[in-house]
Amino acid sequence: MPVCKDCGVVVGVLDINEQGLCKNCASPEAKEEYLRQKELKKEAFEKQLELEKLEEERKLKLLKDPSLKFDMLITTETVIDLPIEKRFGLVFAQRVYGMNVVKDFFSEIRDFIEGRVGNLESAIENANKELVDELKRKAYLKSGNAIIGLKFDYGIQDKGFISVMAVGTVVKIKE
Repeated sequence: MPVCKDCGVVVGVLDINEQGLCKNCASPEAKEEYLRQKELKKEAFEKQLELEKLEEERKLKLLKDPSLKFDMLITTETVIDLPIEKRFGLVFAQRVYGMNVVKDFFSEIRDFIEGRVGNLESAIENANKELVDELKRKAYLKSGNAIIGLKFDYGIQDKGFISVMAVGTVVKIKE
């Protein structure tokens, strides 16, 4: 396969002229467009590398400081007086817990007589805290500073499992 003397691109036999130049390098307009496209590709590649570097820095920062300064969890889809700059998409988190059936059965009877199911409440409360922390981490990694439309869904299966799922939309609210 022939190689263009000017740009070094491997081309087909029919795509090179007598001077050893490809079609892109043979005419000044085509060569100029080729060089412009090459520069655009280079800029896009450099920007992608920069974005990947920023993403890696955010992940490292998250590992060093898991507390995060991220307090905005909102259950409505819009926020009055807080303009949304950008939406980053949905984030999901889910937990499934198995319950000790024999032990929990007797505690449920005791709790039910008193009107509450304490171990179930405790499991759901712990799941909520874990889900919120996970959603915050995911939103932070997407460069968001708030989660709107936050919704929790609960399920208790008769086999002794509790499932808790949370979903919300990550957004960046103008500061």
